Amino acid sequence: MGGLNAVRFVVVVLIAACSATRSAPVRPTLPTDELVDALALPDGGVLARTARGSVVRFDAALHRTAEVRPLAKVVAIATDEDRGFVGLADGSIGEVDLVTLALRPIASVAGELRWISVRGQELVVFLDPPGDGDLAIEVRRLDTLDTRAIAIPHGGSRAMLTRSAWSWSRDGDTVWFGVDAGEWGGAVGKVDLATGTVTMFAHRDPVLGFVTVGGRTWIHGGTVHDGSTRGYVAELVAGESKDAWSASSRRRRKVTQGPPPRPVVKLIPDGPGSFLALVWERLYRVDATFTAWTPIASIHAREHAGRPDAMGNYPATTAMIRIGERIVFATSRDGLFELHGSTIEPVR
Repeated sequence: MGGLNAVRFVVVVLIAACSATRSAPVRPTLPTDELVDALALPDGGVLARTARGSVVRFDAALHRTAEVRPLAKVVAIATDEDRGFVGLADGSIGEVDLVTLALRPIASVAGELRWISVRGQELVVFLDPPGDGDLAIEVRRLDTLDTRAIAIPHGGSRAMLTRSAWSWSRDGDTVWFGVDAGEWGGAVGKVDLATGTVTMFAHRDPVLGFVTVGGRTWIHGGTVHDGSTRGYVAELVAGESKDAWSASSRRRRKVTQGPPPRPVVKLIPDGPGSFLALVWERLYRVDATFTAWTPIASIHAREHAGRPDAMGNYPATTAMIRIGERIVFATSRDGLFELHGSTIEPVR
């Protein structure tokens, strides 16, 4: 009888737990909440793209004011002062009105478009051309239509590169690119748009982003896979990456300084000599030597599953942007969030 009573007790506990779970419904995910990328606009608003392929406009109060979903999926967005641009899955590129999001075609490329940047009349496109050749950056003048291509050698790893996640950053005539291949590692390089020179750096960890301040460039990233986690920030110097901070759960010694060993998801400047670093879900202020870490807040947003062969989970935050004195976060399932003092709150 004692064994039977124990079984009954377990069943009651399980039923109660299930009832408690049902009584706290999860907020449904709306298509406009699934944000893949976001950029700050001059008027304090946000231009974002969604996982379903639309482009969304938020005003200075972070309220959604417009959404356009072209026939072809939006795969890239860019801004240049008061102009907005989108790249579509069919290779076409358009300028968008930043109020109505009305689209005006301006160019097209052959191949799979990955990223775009516009400065004045210069359009820069990172693409995967048709066939089995190298990846490429195409530089085009919008006024004269003069076009030149810069090949990005794949080093025999084209299949891995084309199915991996990428990140890009532009600093003047330099385009930085990074690869996140999960447990298979990563790669980082730069393209000099003026000379067409491509430089690869000695680096093996997945890259999630870049930050350039005062002529110095850092990369950041890490992995979550098979129960182990790693995070890092590294400076790119003399053809290689040099860790400024790193931590791994595989090390036997306990991490006593800085954040836990998780990927550094976002990193942006925060005034002279400091940065804001989002380490998975935790936001820190850190000095330029990456030794003094001050916790600020945590973002409570839902993550999403990664590729089973390479990454256990991917972080919830897809963009962290500064709009004046405000810090705004875009997430993959829960829309926009904003930092308020010591908390990060969802925008409703």
